Formats: sequence, structure tokens, C-alpha cells
Amino acid sequence: MDYTEQVSRYLKTLSVLYVEDDSIARGLLAGSLAHRCGTLIEACNGAEGLELFKAHHPDIVVTDIQMPVMDGLRMAEEICALDRDVPIIVTTAFEETDYFQRSIAAGVDRYVLKPIMLDQLQAALLACAHRLWLEKQHQLHDQQMRQAEKNEAIGQLAGGVAHHFNNILQVISGNCEFVMMHISDDDPNRARISTVIEATHRAAQINQGLLAFSQKQMVQLQQTDINDVVRTIKSKIVPVPDDTIRVQITTAGTPLECLVDRAQIDQVLKNLVSNACNAMKNGGVVSIETSLQKVDDSFVQLHGFAESGDYALVSVSDTGIGMDKEALRHIFNPFYTTREIGQGIGLGLPMSLGIVKTHNGFINVYSEPDNGTTVRVYLPIAKNQEKDAVPETPKETPPGGTETILVVDDSAEIQQLLALLLTKYGYTVVGAGNGQDAVEAFRAEREQIALVVTDVFMEGMAGAELAQQIRLLQPDMKFLFTSGYPAETLRGNKAFDDGADLICKPFRPYDLLKKVRELLDKG
Repeated sequence: MDYTEQVSRYLKTLSVLYVEDDSIARGLLAGSLAHRCGTLIEACNGAEGLELFKAHHPDIVVTDIQMPVMDGLRMAEEICALDRDVPIIVTTAFEETDYFQRSIAAGVDRYVLKPIMLDQLQAALLACAHRLWLEKQHQLHDQQMRQAEKNEAIGQLAGGVAHHFNNILQVISGNCEFVMMHISDDDPNRARISTVIEATHRAAQINQGLLAFSQKQMVQLQQTDINDVVRTIKSKIVPVPDDTIRVQITTAGTPLECLVDRAQIDQVLKNLVSNACNAMKNGGVVSIETSLQKVDDSFVQLHGFAESGDYALVSVSDTGIGMDKEALRHIFNPFYTTREIGQGIGLGLPMSLGIVKTHNGFINVYSEPDNGTTVRVYLPIAKNQEKDAVPETPKETPPGGTETILVVDDSAEIQQLLALLLTKYGYTVVGAGNGQDAVEAFRAEREQIALVVTDVFMEGMAGAELAQQIRLLQPDMKFLFTSGYPAETLRGNKAFDDGADLICKPFRPYDLLKKVRELLDKG
């Protein structure tokens, strides 16, 4: 698509105010202008044109000069006093130098002589549209930079909170699953403990959303038909909070295969549906629809983001109260919410945006007051990739052993949990609450210790430094690192030993025991 066609398309999205006192001339040119722009507003003199400008704030003004009541140049001066950025085109039959000078002084951008040649008018309109498009891209870039800086700061906070929250979840879920592994199937407490475990899993998913917002989460990508994700999400959101709200789902007739972390995309859809339901206090309809969307170069040029290609489009629409332009400008700001106090913390959309961005996708939101909201999520279609096999659920027979393991964690609760778990399955455990104590413990028990299980981030001596100290004493010592952060985030951090074995919190007892056994059995 060439430059002229791109700018012509952008011109069709703009509004034009056309001011001409000659009704015949205005009628002849109005049709041509209406064909070229998005919205045409007409006025018969400068005074009327000024009032219409104040009421509608058009993107471009086309005006005659000599008119009754108020001439075009006086109107141009008044408009420039209100908004100096609005392009103004004057049309006139006079070529005197005085008119040119007055036009420049009034803030006029383009000068088209009568009789008007349509190609000259088109060139003037395209020049004005191109200027507006460049200004829009510059504003978008500035906004994106400011938002990126803000999100980075809040993302660091969210990432830190999520890291510590993972430690707490590890204590809760680990102890519950340990109890579940050692009580009978008919134990009356089994159902209650299962409820706690399910709650910790949901909390872990929310925590992954925080990490997604901070872009520090580990994504587990699998090729997935987005239609399947949307179909199954209905069971997770129905019944909705209010029985006056209906959820309608319409999926594309063809598969929409994308590389996604399904749990995270589930979280995005649940966030969007929750927002939609909360926008309909008196009931209504939430519509979820999927389709194949081709994003071309003109889309990228117009919006200033995305890459051209095929996308799976998921649209979530509601018939609720909608939002005004001011609210739309802030919806992706962390902690911004339109809900009542206590009804939301304003992280749903920022978290969703973070997740979608990690999938190389983007989100577009359209809303009008009293006319509902539509959120469109674009996820890139996978290119010629085979579906990954769904991993089999591991058999719940935890492997044990008789070796001695040094467990290092500055959280006493996690250290106790790991010691309880490992000793239950035959291992001997030596515990330490920090790196310095761990080095001393290793010196005392170096002949017996076969593996060191250590947290990455600890006060004083971090995991990587601990590994260096111990390997000075025994170069071939094996290590298993634990952290609330994934390996992708830890790489390059001086607290982490790049390439080392890592298990992410919160982990299942079975997964830890399996990983420990694998490391011990390595040559």
C-alpha cells in the first residue's frame, strides 16, 4: 500500500468543517468532501462555522474567505486561539499578496484558488491529514513511553510482592498436599483440605497474573485452538454473579491455532467477563466471539502498534454502562478502576495486557457511555507448528531415597516443610537459615551431603554465592535452586547460577521429590 492510499484511508476517519456562503458552490463541493472524509459539517458563514467548531471540534477546517457576518480569516484567527493544531485550508478567487499574508497571520495551513480543482483540494486535504497522522503517532509514542515507565516501576513492585506471596503459597499448599498424601480416602477432613489446595492454586494463578504484569512470569506455551479455550471458559464463568446476565459464545468456523499459555489466557478471559458483568448492574448480555483477523500494514500505520499477519481475535462485549473518553485513557493504568470502592483494585486489565503482550498480541478497547464496551484481544496465529502433546498426569508415587540433603532457606516455614517432606521419604536433612550457616553446615557434614537445595534470594549470601563457596570445598556438588521467579527472569542475576537446576514456587511435593531423585541419580 503506497503513501497516498494510507493517508487517504486515515482521512476517511477524520471530520471536516466546510464553511462557504455560496449555497450552490457549497452544494457542489460538499459531495466531494463527504466522499473523502469521515464526517462533514457545513456552515454558511464564519460566525456559524465558529459555533460549529466549538460544538464539534472537527479535525480539519475548509473555508472561503469573503463571507457575511464573519469572514473566513477572522474565523481562522478565532479557531487558532482555541486550538492552534487544527489544520485550516482557505479557498478563494483572489490572488492578491495581502490575502496570502493575512492567511499566514491567521494560522492558515493551505491556500486553494477558485475555481477549485479537485486534485488540488485532495492534495491539500492529504497534506493536512498526513500532518495530523504524524502528530498522532508522536503523541502515541510519548504516551507509550510514559506508560511504559510507569508500568515498569509498578511492575517491579508487583514482581516483588508476587515473589514473597509465592513463598506463602508454598507453605500453605505444600503442607496441605503433604497431609493429603498421608490420610485415607474416607477421612472426613479430606474434602476441606482439597478446598484449601484448590484455593491456593487459584491464588497461584492470580499471582502469575501479577508476574505477567511485571513481565517476570514463566509462560508454558502450547499450540492451542483458541475456540476451545473460549468454549471451556463458559463453564468457569457460569453461573455469572447475577442471573439477569446472559453469556453468549460464538466461535469461528475454522480452528484458530495459537501458541499460548492456556492458564494465562483463561485468566485474561475471566478478567474481561468479570468486568463486563460488573458494568451491567441491571442485567444484560455478555457476548464472547472468536474470528480470524488479518492485520495489514495500513492497520499498523493507523494504530501505531502490532505487526502485520493473521491473528485470532477474541471479542468480549457487554450491554452495560460503557465508558467515556477520559476513562478509556486510563483503563490500562495499574490500580485505576471505575468500580465502587471495595469492588475492585484496578489490576484486571493491566494484568491482562501484560499477559497478552507476553504472547506477542495486543488489546483494543471501544466504548461509549450508555452503549456498552467491546474489548478485542488479538493473539498471533501459530505458523506451521505441530501441536505439543498434552503431558500425562504423573503417577502419585513419590520417589524417595536415603541420601543426606542440605536444605537452605531463610523462610523457617519453608525450611521446615522441605525437611518434613524429604525425611518422610527416607532422606536425611541438614537445615540452614542463611548462606553463611549453610557453608558451616556443609564443612561439618561434607562427607555425607549429596545435594544442596537452596533458595535463590536470601539475606546476606544469595544462592549463587553459596554455590560458589561450597564448590570451593567440593567442586562436583549438586544443587537444586528454588524461587518464586522463573529461570527466564533469573538469568543474568548475580543471585542465580545460570544453567543450574531450578524448581519454581509454589511446587507440588511430588514434583520436588521427583526433581531431587533425578539430580541424585545423575552421574
